[in-house]
Amino acid sequence: MNANPTTTETKRDKPGGSQTLVRGLMIVEAVASGRGSLSEIAETAGLARSTAYRLASTLVEQGYLSVAPRDGSGGGYRLGPKFIRLSQQAIQP
Repeated sequence: MNANPTTTETKRDKPGGSQTLVRGLMIVEAVASGRGSLSEIAETAGLARSTAYRLASTLVEQGYLSVAPRDGSGGGYRLGPKFIRLSQQAIQP
């Protein structure tokens, strides 16, 4: 394995208890980059749809993602209210 991992694959395969955390962050990054459908998220993160769904559902329950209503835009996932609160805290002096 490369000493300096740069691919999503190597980052995801790190040993230890952080694999789920890394996968969850990959879901968040996919949503933040505009990929809102479960298929797009799973493909971008390199995960099975079932894994992406399980992680996204947990992120919704915790407020980090929200489910967009199905309308002309097709619905999907978007960043949730907890990120707004965290970003406000991060920019306060």
